Amino acid sequence: MVEIRQRVQTFGEESQLIRNIMSQLQSLGLFPIRGDISLPKMTIFLTEKEYDMLGIRFEVNDIYNLVIKDGAFKFEKPEGV
Repeated sequence: MVEIRQRVQTFGEESQLIRNIMSQLQSLGLFPIRGDISLPKMTIFLTEKEYDMLGIRFEVNDIYNLVIKDGAFKFEKPEGV
């Protein structure tokens, strides 16, 4: 037998606001979720021309190294991954 219960919020307005802010920061990767280790993430918006200039074809959920050198940056696929 399964009983469905409504979740009762016992927190005030301020704590709900803080909760929402923390949730947004976690979704941006700035704070770990539930104590997990946070890995740096980056979202970049490029034109098609800028994407072509990078010289690398990105795949969703793949890992890339960001190399910043002499005022330029490039992405490299790590070896062995």
